[in-house]
Amino acid sequence: MKKLAVIGGGIAGVSAAHLLHDKYDVTLFERNKYLGGNNHSAQITSRGNLFKVPMGVITFPRADLFVHTIAYAKKFNLPLVQKTIAHAFTLNQELEYCLTHHPRVPRDLSFKRIKREISDAWYLLNKFKNCPKYNDLKLGDLIRLGHISENSAKYFLAPFAALYLSMPYMAIFDLPAHIIADWWAKYCLPINSMYMFSYIKGGNHQLIDAFIERSQLKLKQGVKITNIKRTGENVELYYDGISEVFDKVVLAIRPDEALALLDNPTANETSLLKQIDVGSVITTLHKNSQYSYFGALTADVREQPGKDPYVVSTLGQNTCFGYDLEDEHYVSIHQPGMHPVPDDQIIHQEELKIPLPTKSSIDALDNIDSLNNNSFNTYFCGSYFGKYFYHEDAITSAIKVAKTLASNV
Repeated sequence: MKKLAVIGGGIAGVSAAHLLHDKYDVTLFERNKYLGGNNHSAQITSRGNLFKVPMGVITFPRADLFVHTIAYAKKFNLPLVQKTIAHAFTLNQELEYCLTHHPRVPRDLSFKRIKREISDAWYLLNKFKNCPKYNDLKLGDLIRLGHISENSAKYFLAPFAALYLSMPYMAIFDLPAHIIADWWAKYCLPINSMYMFSYIKGGNHQLIDAFIERSQLKLKQGVKITNIKRTGENVELYYDGISEVFDKVVLAIRPDEALALLDNPTANETSLLKQIDVGSVITTLHKNSQYSYFGALTADVREQPGKDPYVVSTLGQNTCFGYDLEDEHYVSIHQPGMHPVPDDQIIHQEELKIPLPTKSSIDALDNIDSLNNNSFNTYFCGSYFGKYFYHEDAITSAIKVAKTLASNV
């Protein structure tokens, strides 16, 4: 049986290893002491019990878009729950509106408050595609041209785009507007689907565990690959002062990490991997209820004198995801360099690396399949190599790689 190395223990790596474990002698390498990547969970104790609460990817909007994620959860008999999660918008922690008909929300703070904003979203989804220079116009251009209102962009379209695209708030205004329109079309139509979700009760780490438990493989955690040399016939991995030869390698890691590991990358690899932009978010676990309103997933725009505004996105573990914690715990997500949660309130904090859906990243996708059409026995998968850069794309790209390496997967 040929030897296969899979580098990266996130959802893409573990699903690729699972799909190929009976076709290859698989070794899965993960530099951290834990698996899961952005599906990693923090451990807390409540009511005398140990809980794992997610710090990153948690929910799956639109079941028809997260087909493989939900299918694997069902295949592994994981407790999959459908949930309505309302969305609130706050400005400097003052509630502006809440997309729900929750009885605690005043009627003037619900859908009726944002008729113009919904109308502008409808423009993006329909009339905008007939606009001259469709591919070139940015969100800021649409404001200047009078196609959408400044308030709609600043306090509706941009905050929720920043939330779901994990981009800095101000960067949203420089994005090609068709990227935002496409995101709204896929994830927010019909409008009520914006807060219809599924989640794995007890945390996404269960999906990671299920892939590993059902796979025959060698698992090397806490092992950092330092170099990859390729001869055309095989692949040599260097780690811990030694080297090991494999027939093939799957790189389920960030594009910049993959490029740094390859001893002699091809021109195509260099061009495409450099083209995909990588960003960061800080995710913070705390118990301050002021960050989330009415149990909603809350996007708070923080305006600062003399500085760019930024968005803090917060959700509750009990309210949104069915945990039974004695005290509600919240996860707030924001860009690096900001400190919205006081240090003395932080229970756990991590920095997560994420794909940025910039024009450069989107353009790279046109040729991304060429990375896996090579004679160097090197293959790439992960959320960075999928159409929407989401959790589902990581699994989808892993399936594509597995089918390339073993036609009967």
